Amino acid sequence: MAASSTAGRHSLLDSYSEERQPVGRQLIDRAMKSHNEIEPWSQAAGLRPGMSKDDARANLDELFGDSDRGKQRRRALLAGLQLMDYQFNAHGVELGQRYRSSVIRSAVPFPKFQQDRELYFEPDTVPGSHLPHVWVQHDGQQVSTLDVADYAGFTLLTVVGGKAWIEAAKAVATELGVQIKAARVGLRQDFDDLQGEWTKIRGVSDRGCVLVRPDRFIAWRSQGLPDIDASVNEVAYSLDTLKVDGFIIFASYGGKYLGDEHFAPLLEELNLRKTVAFIHPNDPAYALPTVAPASVLEFPFETMRSATSLIISGALRRFADIRFILMHAGGALPYLVPRVSLSVSMMPGVAERVGVVNAAFSSFYYDTALSAGPSTISALMQVARPDHVLFGSDFPMAPVPAITNFGQELESFPSPGSRGRTPIDGMLHGCSVAPYEFRPRCRSTLARASGRGR
Repeated sequence: MAASSTAGRHSLLDSYSEERQPVGRQLIDRAMKSHNEIEPWSQAAGLRPGMSKDDARANLDELFGDSDRGKQRRRALLAGLQLMDYQFNAHGVELGQRYRSSVIRSAVPFPKFQQDRELYFEPDTVPGSHLPHVWVQHDGQQVSTLDVADYAGFTLLTVVGGKAWIEAAKAVATELGVQIKAARVGLRQDFDDLQGEWTKIRGVSDRGCVLVRPDRFIAWRSQGLPDIDASVNEVAYSLDTLKVDGFIIFASYGGKYLGDEHFAPLLEELNLRKTVAFIHPNDPAYALPTVAPASVLEFPFETMRSATSLIISGALRRFADIRFILMHAGGALPYLVPRVSLSVSMMPGVAERVGVVNAAFSSFYYDTALSAGPSTISALMQVARPDHVLFGSDFPMAPVPAITNFGQELESFPSPGSRGRTPIDGMLHGCSVAPYEFRPRCRSTLARASGRGR
C-alpha cells in the first residue's frame, strides 16, 4: 500500500501502532503468564535437574502409585497440564486479534466471546477481525479462504449477488492503481462453499461483500442495502463518528426503487439527520438489452425511475429534509418531466400526494457528470433551479479521458440565456447559494476543473 502524500504516509504508519500495540501487549501478557504456569506442572511431576536414575524412578513410582500422596500429585499434574494448554493451543491469542484504528472503523461492534478468548478463535468478519479459515473448493481443489485472499493487495470477497461490487472493484483498481482481487465465495460460486461454513460466518447478505487487507485482516464490509436495519445503523455511525458529508445510494436494489416502502426506515433516518443522498444508477433487475452497455442507455432511465418513484410514492414530500442529488444531469429525467406530469394528473389520488410535479423535480439537485452538451444542459435548465446544478465528474467510476472530455465540453459553450457565461461560471455562483457544507469543496473543485485554481 502506498500513500499519496507525506501526511497520508504518516497517518497510515500511525495506524500500525494503533492496531499492533494492543495486540503486542496481549501477546506479551500471555507469554509471561504461560511462563509462570509451567511451574505447577513441573512441581507436580517432581522432575528436578541433576536427579539420579534411581531418584527419578522412585519419583515416578510415587506419582503413579496407589497412595494418597500419589493421588494428590496426579491431581496437581492434570491441573498443571490444563494450564499448559494456554502455552501450546492459545488459538484465540494467535488468530483472535482485533484491530481498531483510523483506517479500520465500523458501526458494528465486535461480537462478545462465547468461550475463553485466549484459547478459542471465534471467527467473524467484523472489520478489524482476522479473516476466518474455511475450506472451499476451486477447480476441483480444496483451498483455504486464507489462500483465496491476495498477499500482494486487497481482496474483495462477494457472493452470488456481487456483480456490482466486482465491477466497482475493477474500476477503482484501474483508476487508482490499487490492486484489488475479486472472488465469489459461496454455494456453487467460483470458490464453492461446499459445506456452507463460509455462509454461516461471512456476516453479509447475498448482495454484500467483505474487503480483506493483504495482512488477512478485514478492512471493511457491506451488507448490501436491502439490509435496512444495518443500513440505518451505518448512517448513524457514519454521521456521528466518521463525520461524513452524505451517502451514495443506488437507484434500485433487487428491482425495488427508492420510493418503495421497503426503504422508508432508511429515508426516515436520512431525513432526521437532514443529510445528503447521492443517487447513482446501477444495473437494473431486468435482462439487459444488447444494444449498448448499461451505462450508456439503461443508467439514464434508472435514475429517472428512481426519482419518479420518490415523487409518486410521496417519499419526496414525506422526507423533505433529505437533499437528493441525481447524477448525470438526472439521466432521462429532463426530457420526460412533461410526460410524468401528465401521467400523475391522471392517476386518482396521486396528484394530491405529489403536489406540483414540476416543483418536485426542481427540488432535486443535479450533477453534470458525463453530461456536458448543449441539448443536455438546455433540457436540464428547463427543470432544475440554477442553484441546484452541481459540478460532477463521475470519478473514479468513469475513465479519465471521458471525464476530461466532458469537462472541456462543459467549459466550451455558454449556459442557456447566460450572455456568454459558461456553465462553470453559473456553478461557481451556484456554490455560493448551495447548502453551506457543499460550498468550500464545490468551489475548489470547480475552480480546478475550469483552470482557475490549483
